[in-house]
Amino acid sequence: ALRHTARQLDINEDSNLFAKALLEVEAIYTTLKPKIFADTAQFINACQNTNCFLVLATIAEREWTSKKLSWSGLSGKFNEVICLDVTTAKHLQLKNMLLNLGAWPENTLFIGDSLASDMYLVTSGKAYGAWVNRRPANYNNFAQAVNEHRLVMANNLISAANLASGWLK
Repeated sequence: ALRHTARQLDINEDSNLFAKALLEVEAIYTTLKPKIFADTAQFINACQNTNCFLVLATIAEREWTSKKLSWSGLSGKFNEVICLDVTTAKHLQLKNMLLNLGAWPENTLFIGDSLASDMYLVTSGKAYGAWVNRRPANYNNFAQAVNEHRLVMANNLISAANLASGWLK
């Protein structure tokens, strides 16, 4: 994939730039540890003590996802791990994922850090969501979902879970 991209950008594969990019991609899979939210393990452990069916849906390759779960101590914590395709819109894949799992959007709580993709089914009026936003926000396009008590905004996962706890019963 990197060679294909280099050709598209007209970058010589023998150049220092290409060599540096290749080393950086290699480091992703060998030495770099993925960053996760600090309270992720605490949140996942708490969810395991409920009747929640935990699904990790991520736009990433299965190999990278396995490494990320292993490095973060989250291997085996999810009922399902679904790796979404980077070439297809995430919200469409999430709809299909629910169908394949036999889940109904109105009985689903999405938790994510991307308002546009993770919260799409929430802001379109079909599901519940907890948007974890650690940056100051100035968004108005989710106001209706908040007003309808389908979306909460929190600055960490534990707060999101507490705010959304009524939906998990």
